[in-house]
Amino acid sequence: MKVRMKFTKTGPIRYVGHLDFMRYMQKAVTRSGLPGVYTAGFSPHLLMSFADPLGVGMESLGDYLEVEFAWHDPFAEGNELYRLKNIGIDNATLPGAPSGEELIRKMNAAQAEGVKILTARRIGETKEDKSMAIVRWANYIIAMRDDFHPEISADTLTEKCLAFIDRQAIPVTRKTKKSEKVIDIKPWVPTLAGGSSSVEPFSERKGYTMGRTIFLTCAAGSTQNLKPETFSEALCAFMGIDYDRFGFSFLRTDLLDGDFRSLGDLGQPI
Repeated sequence: MKVRMKFTKTGPIRYVGHLDFMRYMQKAVTRSGLPGVYTAGFSPHLLMSFADPLGVGMESLGDYLEVEFAWHDPFAEGNELYRLKNIGIDNATLPGAPSGEELIRKMNAAQAEGVKILTARRIGETKEDKSMAIVRWANYIIAMRDDFHPEISADTLTEKCLAFIDRQAIPVTRKTKKSEKVIDIKPWVPTLAGGSSSVEPFSERKGYTMGRTIFLTCAAGSTQNLKPETFSEALCAFMGIDYDRFGFSFLRTDLLDGDFRSLGDLGQPI
């Protein structure tokens, strides 16, 4: 049975890179005692994938990983049964899955500080089920540090965000190793708001007492992807101030499909 889990990644663990975080999650499944499915061969690894990996230093309240567990899948049929057979699994002989609450409890007992499993749902094996294939949008909260242009009030930030998104086009220069290309990111930002709001985890930290926050929904996934750092740099240019990556903190709150549905709401309950 393939299970999609929604989890948080906050605090010091945000500085762990994606490859190391993958290894951490593989070990967490092992520590939990849950029967993960591994590949065959000389170097077996857990059948696991992530929806849209976070950059180093970014935090999340809504990231997703998919894990294959050796449990009977009552919804499996056709190509799914063939796939299971290919990796040496007879779905008919597997034990039943525990409740979603039990799965979450065991996974959370094996987690480090800042990582917490929030939901777990069964998903299929079609392209429409895979997180990496269906992610289209991401929700972010961007917090401005108190020492980054303190003359900009929360009300001013709100006005600037409204004026920024109200333009007919938002050109941004995207640089690669070989070339530069100007793209219009306006279609990639369906919603944008700014104001004063004290949200976790920033409310628990020094340097964010002003509560200047930006609420951003932007394109994410493999087809179109807008990094919140790129958005923040464009907003700073619009406001006429120098951009400083360390003047902002980024919190991803959820990942959405093309219909703006949370990935955590898709699939069947366990």
